[in-house]
Amino acid sequence: MCFNHIENHEFEAPLLEAANISVQGDKGPLISNISLTLRKKGSLSIIGPSGSGKTTLLKALAGLVPICSGSLRMNGLNIEKTQPGQRSMGFVFQGFSLFPNMRVVDNVAFGLESRGISRCQRREIAMDSLKWAGLEHLAQRWPAALSGGESQRIALLRALAYEPEIILLDEPLSGVDTSSRGPLLELIMDLPVSRNIAVIFVGHDLDEAYATGENTLLLRNGQTEACSSREQMFKKPSTLFAARFMGFENILNMNALSQGQANGYAAFRPESALIETVHILSSETMEKNDSDPEIFCFEQFRKDNSLQVRATVTSISEGISRTRINLRVLEESVAVSLPCHLKTDLEPGADVIIRVPSIALSLFAQ
Repeated sequence: MCFNHIENHEFEAPLLEAANISVQGDKGPLISNISLTLRKKGSLSIIGPSGSGKTTLLKALAGLVPICSGSLRMNGLNIEKTQPGQRSMGFVFQGFSLFPNMRVVDNVAFGLESRGISRCQRREIAMDSLKWAGLEHLAQRWPAALSGGESQRIALLRALAYEPEIILLDEPLSGVDTSSRGPLLELIMDLPVSRNIAVIFVGHDLDEAYATGENTLLLRNGQTEACSSREQMFKKPSTLFAARFMGFENILNMNALSQGQANGYAAFRPESALIETVHILSSETMEKNDSDPEIFCFEQFRKDNSLQVRATVTSISEGISRTRINLRVLEESVAVSLPCHLKTDLEPGADVIIRVPSIALSLFAQ
């Protein structure tokens, strides 16, 4: 189960608790046996490959698709049979979904009418929401006159207008240009603090997922692959699949490297490694035998779980801010990404040593 690993909240009753929930589709299960918890004013990011069940899970929590097994509780009460409008959840879909025949202020106020709130109060609440987001100057505009970023922020405000306890966000930044993502992301990150609203965020961008969720749930083929605090998920993933998904693109077979002295796999990000040319190494850190050069320093690995491995440069790709150095270790391709100010005079064919500290290295069993 995915719990909130947040200091001082371990004994707090969860706001939302899903236990082994499943959703059945026409051709089989869409999601299977997924469990999670969300605390009051907490946040959870849901990530995974396309088709892994992220949106289906969000819809199941909102009551938009039926749960065929498992339980779903909110504030301690079972809500599997509760209608979507009675769950105290706001939902922002991937599309902007604004009503083109309504001005911005009326779009924000739209959901309040069904809750018996007078027209005067609805407009007052809508204007307060717009002011909170710094968008009151857009109140009388039509949706057609808005940018993509503005439209998505208005859609978010509409879902927040009646103060739900949880807001469900289905890739809210995917259709927004880069310059508009920052303000929208800030609004989302601020919700638990300024509005006391818990957030469940579905997205593809790992940086956005890290920013919006104190915990992260990784789905794979409709099932939970991993669930943990964001620090653990992004820095020390628990499975090899999770490591690859989180950007640990360098996966080395330790058995092959160590000639049977170590087993399993070592994974690290390109930006977590440094390289040194072979000729500057001291004999204390790695011995170099011209006839049979050592590929892997097992003694150093056994000492502190850091990695020292010999590699050959195959190509170099220079970017605006970082230089990517592609290398080969035995039969494996490896990449190291260095800031441009650390640019070296390396050329293809050069022998180097890749160094990865233990804090940046994830190890997995065979």
